[in-house]
Amino acid sequence: MKHQCQHSAIRVKCRIYQCLWGVTVLLLSMSSCLAQNGEERAFRRLSRLDGLSNEEIFSIYQDRNGIMWFGTADGLNAYDGTKFTVYSHREDDSTSLPQNSVTHIAEDANGILWVGTKDYLCRFIPKGASGEFVSYRLPTRVQFHYVRSILDAGDNRTLYIVAGAGAFAFNKRDFSVRSIIDERHLGKRPEFASRAITDAQKKLWIATLAGVFVYDGQTNRLRRVNDHSIINAMEQLDRDGHFWYNTPDSILAFDPRTERVVKAISKQRFPVAPSILENIHAGFVLCQSFDGLIWFQYRQTIWTINPYTDEIKEHTAAVRTALNNSGCICGFTDQTGVVWLGDNVRGLAMWSPYKPKFRLWRHNPAYANSLSNDYIRGIWEDGKNTAWICTQFGGLNRIDLITSKIRQYRFDDDDKQKHKGVGRNDLWGVFSPDKNAAGQNRIWLYKEYFCQEMNTTTEKFRFLPIRAISFMLRDSEGIIWTLDTLDNAASYLGTVSADGMRFFPKKSMGNNIVRLDAAIQDRRGRLWFALFSPQVVRYDKARELWDTLRLTPPIRLADMLCSMTEDHLGNIWITTKGDGVYVFDTNDHVHNITEKDGLPNNNVYGVFEDKHGAMWFSCDKGIVRYDPIMKRFRQYTPDDGLQGWEFNRMAHYQTQQGGIYFGGTDGLNFFHPDSLRDNPHPPRVRLTAVRVGDKPLHTLIMNGGNPYRDVAVSELRSVELSHDNNTLAFDVAAVDYSAPELNKYSWKLDGFDKDWCEPTVEHTTKYTNLAPGKYTFYVRACNSDGVWNRNGFALLIVIQPAWYQRWWFYGVCAAALVFAVFGIVRVRVRAVEARNRLLEVEVHNRTKELRLANNEIQRQLEVQDEQAKEIELRNTELGIALQDLKMTQSQLVHSERMNAIGMLTAGVMHEINNPNAITYSAIIQTRKKLEQLREYFFSLLDDESKSSPEVQKYQELSNEVFSRLELAADGANRVKSIVVNLQGMTKHQEEGDQSRDLIVELTSTLKLFRMQFQEVEIITDVLPESIVMKANFGEINQVFLNLLVNAAQAGATKIVLSGTQTATMVKLQMTDNGKGMSEQTVSRVFEPFYSTKGVGNSGLGLSISKKIIERHRGTISVQSTLDTGTTFTIQLPFAG
Repeated sequence: MKHQCQHSAIRVKCRIYQCLWGVTVLLLSMSSCLAQNGEERAFRRLSRLDGLSNEEIFSIYQDRNGIMWFGTADGLNAYDGTKFTVYSHREDDSTSLPQNSVTHIAEDANGILWVGTKDYLCRFIPKGASGEFVSYRLPTRVQFHYVRSILDAGDNRTLYIVAGAGAFAFNKRDFSVRSIIDERHLGKRPEFASRAITDAQKKLWIATLAGVFVYDGQTNRLRRVNDHSIINAMEQLDRDGHFWYNTPDSILAFDPRTERVVKAISKQRFPVAPSILENIHAGFVLCQSFDGLIWFQYRQTIWTINPYTDEIKEHTAAVRTALNNSGCICGFTDQTGVVWLGDNVRGLAMWSPYKPKFRLWRHNPAYANSLSNDYIRGIWEDGKNTAWICTQFGGLNRIDLITSKIRQYRFDDDDKQKHKGVGRNDLWGVFSPDKNAAGQNRIWLYKEYFCQEMNTTTEKFRFLPIRAISFMLRDSEGIIWTLDTLDNAASYLGTVSADGMRFFPKKSMGNNIVRLDAAIQDRRGRLWFALFSPQVVRYDKARELWDTLRLTPPIRLADMLCSMTEDHLGNIWITTKGDGVYVFDTNDHVHNITEKDGLPNNNVYGVFEDKHGAMWFSCDKGIVRYDPIMKRFRQYTPDDGLQGWEFNRMAHYQTQQGGIYFGGTDGLNFFHPDSLRDNPHPPRVRLTAVRVGDKPLHTLIMNGGNPYRDVAVSELRSVELSHDNNTLAFDVAAVDYSAPELNKYSWKLDGFDKDWCEPTVEHTTKYTNLAPGKYTFYVRACNSDGVWNRNGFALLIVIQPAWYQRWWFYGVCAAALVFAVFGIVRVRVRAVEARNRLLEVEVHNRTKELRLANNEIQRQLEVQDEQAKEIELRNTELGIALQDLKMTQSQLVHSERMNAIGMLTAGVMHEINNPNAITYSAIIQTRKKLEQLREYFFSLLDDESKSSPEVQKYQELSNEVFSRLELAADGANRVKSIVVNLQGMTKHQEEGDQSRDLIVELTSTLKLFRMQFQEVEIITDVLPESIVMKANFGEINQVFLNLLVNAAQAGATKIVLSGTQTATMVKLQMTDNGKGMSEQTVSRVFEPFYSTKGVGNSGLGLSISKKIIERHRGTISVQSTLDTGTTFTIQLPFAG
């Protein structure tokens, strides 16, 4: 107890001294730490503001799932990169932590997490969104001490526990504790056991104030290896299998295999002043990073030790600022190489080996040790660890790259009058006119119509007479090239004397060239000049030849060329504002790289090549690395530590060591390409929360219970929910800590989403009103450098249907519907049967009445039969007349009888709706007689008799007779049309081709036509008097007659016939004024069976006519306009 009180008092004094020290350091270094320029942004601090329960960190650990665990003075913290989950002691909960000071965290071989506190060893059981603890109180001799190490013994039942009073073996099965090392071995000294590790053989190595001990669990033997007084030890073996620990005067690397110290680093090598806290915090060996460096805290400063070169490096101010120069007492390197440092006052600091190391300088008006202005222009490094920076609005800056001190040179009116200061604040460029800049002490500052020399030793300035300078180039011979104007007229490319007092024009560029934007000398000694005109001019010094480079369309030079460089293959790269990058190969062929190729932005300013052949661009969307072989781009943004998105032209410079400066509108960046590495590790994807509605899944009550209450959310692989729990929200985490806020996620709910969502930094998504069914929630993620875990995570979700959505409910509904329909049908059938019985009685009575009436009607029908016989006699006479007409037709066609009969049959089918006039007249007369008979019959009846059923029946039968007369009239009309057609068949086809007068034959056909259609006017004035030719005139006449009859049936009252004759062709036209045809009808009029005359017409007439004309090697065509008329044109070959 006495020792415990002494230790507590010392800790209180320690905290007081730390506070005093912190205030002192803060006051002394405020101007350099808070306004520090040129610092690497690689550290990030995590504190209470981020969700950490306490900022006094005792232990750091990462489990096999990638989750980071932090033991603090106020509970256990789990961190997945998106949020902290805190576990602490609760008086009313026996499954909570028994004590809040968590001093050690570890996993056993089975993946069970064990936590050590004061007096307790705790086993963590994950459940739901958090978990619970099973606690084991340590024996009395171990109590009042904190657990320092928990190690798996490798036998699946034993844990090694190191606490302040010694080391112990804990049996996980019966919870017994057995002492391994205690006061008998070490003496009665408080907190004498520091740390322990196990080697590959699972031997236990214990670092104590009394030396290093080794314990063999198989033989149960313990022995002392050395007597080093060990203050602190690293919790893991390094990559070479060495055990690092800290003694009062040295840092030692111990090899358990040889049981010897293989490296000793004296603390006298650390160049820091002793601290008032030195005896208490004599240093902590923290961890080993992926690059092999051992991290060590000594005298409130973080150091790295290279175990291979013994190089000791004090870490940068960014680390000291993150940790506030207090006591870092634990460290850990996670699975991807991120280093975690735990402080006893300031919480956590994390360092990523992949986070780009961009140095940054900016203007801070509160501190003198900053840039004079953020808008950067010219940059020059003189080889003497000094960088010279020109700004647009703040003059010149001088940066000491060793001490990071900045000296500002601003324009002042008084200085200008005395010629002792910088001549203006808007400087474009800085340049050393000397070939060996490191051995000289002058620089030139310039802008258009301004040039000034500065002596860097005396800091005196003098003006130079060069006027139109906007860029300068010193070639391999030390000659300075630029562009100037003479007499404010023409511009010239030329050279400048070494003293800057004279300009020697070499090449006139005309009156419009006012600015040189870039220039280089290639490996062949040629000079390249990029001018504002725009144009690219090249000068071959060896041959003294000037030439202007031409681009092949569609490539053309952009209006503004910004910079040039030559790569290791001899290609010339030219950046532009607005058109990306031009690349001239060694044959002057050009290709253009733009946004279409993946370039983030077409406004590109600076370009340099690194030693690996990659090209680096500054543009208006950050800094870009381009691989010319793979044609891949890697973009760096302000999230990576850049000054901003937009960079400037003329603000770029590459050092002899390959480092690159890029300046922009908000400061200056510097980096070395070799220091920028992408994180190659795809992140684990972890489900961290499932919410149903607004409640966590594990708190949901389902059917009186919850099957997911004891299942860790991250272990869920399937979820089954009721129909009303159909609104789900998911939280996910990409377990990668290099830059967790930049990790991106993409998800898809299969069964609902058609495709993956766009990648986003948001790690929460929600789905509402999901229909019953099966879904699979897929998640994938990438780290901050875009490396994706494509496998990701999958969760099966089943939403059960409601009772009224299940199959049995649909079956019950269907059965009920069937029974309902059956009942309705049965009732309906019975009603119909009753009605039918009533109708049968009524029908019987009505039938009796009708039988009497039918007798009278029968008498009337006998009269009708006599009339029908008279009609039939008329039809017989019509048939005889038709036979006479056919005989007449046969005499006209002579030898063509057999073929004409075939053609006639088609014509009869086509024209059957046109009976002859005699038949039609007889039918009309019969109809009139029947009408007179019916009128006479009705005149004999009184009004009451006219309404009797018998008279009504008589009227129905008489109507039927009239319908039959109508049919007979239609038949007579068809006979009439056939007669017309037959009259045209004056020649028989068997007659063959004969030489006759076509006009005579046409006149004969017209006579036949006029006999039937006397009302149609036919004009033949424009016909030739005679056309003698050879043809089958029986067929030709059939065509003419068909066309004439069609015109008459189309309502034509006038038909005009015309014709012409040439040496080889006869052309006849027939134009009528009928109703015409539509375009659709004209397109189909010659198709077989196509007719516009309705049912009963064969539609073969014009088809047959076309075939006849084509057999004569002629053509027939038609032109028609609705409501105007139709013109048929026939062309036949002339053969006299």
